[in-house]
Amino acid sequence: PQGDELTPNQQGIAFYRSVFEECKKYGIEPLVTLCHFDVPMHLVTEYGSWRNRKLVEFFSRYARTCFEAFDGLVKYWLTFN
Repeated sequence: PQGDELTPNQQGIAFYRSVFEECKKYGIEPLVTLCHFDVPMHLVTEYGSWRNRKLVEFFSRYARTCFEAFDGLVKYWLTFN
């Protein structure tokens, strides 16, 4: 994924869904960090990283996708670490 796609990466969603389901199976409550310092290189080279306001739109879309895809599996979210 590049970070500016309009459609989510379904393979990635399926992978993390299985991770969160496995956690739940063992009574582990996932605490998910949406951004852990790094930004996809494509967003750095094409948009200049967070200096470009378009990244707010990209990150909002990404966060919304995560919240919808993992609804019921993830209760606790951290925006940035």
